[in-house]
Amino acid sequence: MDIKQAALFCMFVTLVTSNAVLTNGQGQAEPQTFTVPKFCNNLACPAFMVISSTSEYEVREYAETEWVSTNQTNMDGYRYNYNMFMRLFGYIKGENGADQPISMTCPVVKRINLSRGPTMSTMSFFVDPKQSPAPEPINPNVGLYTVPSFTAYVRQFGGFTRGKKVWQDQADLLGNALKRDGLEFREDIFWTAGYDSPWKSQNRHNEVWFLPKNGNLPL
Repeated sequence: MDIKQAALFCMFVTLVTSNAVLTNGQGQAEPQTFTVPKFCNNLACPAFMVISSTSEYEVREYAETEWVSTNQTNMDGYRYNYNMFMRLFGYIKGENGADQPISMTCPVVKRINLSRGPTMSTMSFFVDPKQSPAPEPINPNVGLYTVPSFTAYVRQFGGFTRGKKVWQDQADLLGNALKRDGLEFREDIFWTAGYDSPWKSQNRHNEVWFLPKNGNLPL
């Protein structure tokens, strides 16, 4: 990670809050005041429950959540990430209808399109349920979305994620495992989820997500 990228993602840990995960009586994840997964680093993160797991991936059911998102057509890697991150960071710093700061959360989720030619990618921040109702963004390039509960195939891995190839290699491993197990999924898109500050050197946590074949996310 170069100095510019480190400076960008250092912002990720400037604001800290807490959140938790419980399940309701119907087997769906619900956000509650409880202990968050350790890899969320004491930040609020979206509630989920693990439906099944193998040594290579988990099948998770996520609760209904709110996110702020922005998108960008293909650009140079650093500027592409910087522009999207700063729009979302502006929202949580107070560029919103309530004119108030909002706690940082995790993960930072990015949508990666695998189709050829110019593509639109998306970056999203999770909105802590404690913030409800979330204020509307002021920036017209930032949207607030309610995401219905969804299922995701999730591969977890550690280490630093320097460059798109790291994410792509992990997505390939996840895709191969799903195909081996006879599970159909959307092969045109995957999502990356980053949980850590660039200064964290050990026990780093990263994820790649695929959705079932007919699944969709506005993120």
